[in-house]
Amino acid sequence: MSLFRNIAIGVSSLILFGGVVSEAQAQTPGKLFSPIGDDIEGGDFGNPVQYKNKIYVEGRFRSLARLLVKMGAINMQDSAIQDEFAVVEFCDLYLKYYENDFKWKKIRPILYKRVQKVQAKWPAGVYIDGEVKLDRYDFSHGGFRLNEDAQIDNLGRFKLLDGGIRHCYVGFRPEQFPSRYTLQLESPVTVPYVKVSEDRGQRLLEKMLNEGNIARVIPVRFLVNLEHAQLSDVLTSRQVSGEFFGELEAILFYEDEKRDEIIYAYYPKEEQQQELTSDPE
Repeated sequence: MSLFRNIAIGVSSLILFGGVVSEAQAQTPGKLFSPIGDDIEGGDFGNPVQYKNKIYVEGRFRSLARLLVKMGAINMQDSAIQDEFAVVEFCDLYLKYYENDFKWKKIRPILYKRVQKVQAKWPAGVYIDGEVKLDRYDFSHGGFRLNEDAQIDNLGRFKLLDGGIRHCYVGFRPEQFPSRYTLQLESPVTVPYVKVSEDRGQRLLEKMLNEGNIARVIPVRFLVNLEHAQLSDVLTSRQVSGEFFGELEAILFYEDEKRDEIIYAYYPKEEQQQELTSDPE
């Protein structure tokens, strides 16, 4: 059984771009494209979160494409790649100018230089949200065991995105950038218990039972610092996939769906697991 009910990721923009081309230069938007509304991933990434002074982003197509560029996994000197990344990063400008060959020839290098200038500031951390099930409280270990249907046992690989992209305009299908992405942890992780005191464990259990959460499902969030990326062939097709490699920063276990109240934080590097009552600053 799958560890998570929902393991899709997406990424959130922290740097907005504007004013690259003045309104005085603008032409009537072309008719080749039907823009997607703001409710889809047209001009934003999603929801960045901060943890211990680091920014982590939820990985959607736009953010993952950004990370490929940031980590040098794709050749941004190629004009076709520059054009497609303009769809990814500068959707409004692409829709406005791409139809005009001559204007686009002038605008493309401006956008490319902008990317070169700001890409170092893009966050290189992603978070993965999911759910786990708690088993019975183990009084000898001071925590809830994880249910066998939702164990974190030698977990080292995540599927970040598996196609189904809706971005910028209706019918957009990436050709230069992958539509499938995975994440490989530097070291697989195993978490046998969610450690909480008996008092906290009792309050948590009573809360779940009162809310009808008989299955004892709680939210979990993986925070990963990415270190490098590469493109790999997909054996079943001619497509390539984007592969990220990173180090696990922490696994946070929450008692509420909004992920405001952390009950346990697992730190594989420090070997210092913590029972918590709120987000650390």
